[in-house]
Amino acid sequence: MKSLFLPINIIYKTNLTTDSIQSRLKEFVGPGPYLGMMLADQVKPYFGVVRNLNFRISRFTGYESSDFYKNAYNSKNHFPPDITGTIIPGATQTKIQIKIRLNSFVLVFLGLWFGGVGFACIATTFAAAIHLVRTHQFEPALLILYGMLLIVYAIVRANNNYEIEIVKSDLEKIFEAEAVEEL
Repeated sequence: MKSLFLPINIIYKTNLTTDSIQSRLKEFVGPGPYLGMMLADQVKPYFGVVRNLNFRISRFTGYESSDFYKNAYNSKNHFPPDITGTIIPGATQTKIQIKIRLNSFVLVFLGLWFGGVGFACIATTFAAAIHLVRTHQFEPALLILYGMLLIVYAIVRANNNYEIEIVKSDLEKIFEAEAVEEL
């Protein structure tokens, strides 16, 4: 089982040249979401920066103008995963190293949230253990905190897996590539 907080590394191989890959990226990657909303005719399925052989992009979830992407871009996730990539030219094929990770804001928020609720779970468990020793009664309210941890983890995990599958599918189509290694 992969950790929720660790990035997913994927290597794609394609027969496209580095120039073709860069032009395809520029075709599918536009300005940030706020600038993109002001330039409605220039909205693209991804936003971010493409420089030389590197790129840092995110999926724009409000994009619905293309049939190619219509089904994938109707979610209301305002924190899609961050995608960084490096294009590695080769003699016969080009490799594209991709790293997909949770959005930075989500990582910080979840770190603080899990830390706080985790601390509360530990403190409440000790208090409940002392209560159990003294009164010989179990406090079912203790399970609420553990339930909160599990529910938030499950929601974030499911959403992140859904987003990663969309991104992987999109990148395979954009690069006309096949994933050869996933770490």
